[in-house]
Amino acid sequence: MKSLKEWLSGMVCEMKSETITSITGNHHFLKYFNDLIDITYW
Repeated sequence: MKSLKEWLSGMVCEMKSETITSITGNHHFLKYFNDLIDITYW
């Protein structure tokens, strides 16, 4: 798990802010993620 967290952190730190905004602002991505962790906002 530690290695995964380090890899993910490295990937996110290398991303441009526009890419992160695009991913996290994506309605379909957010719904899928929320479904995975069983949270509903809409």
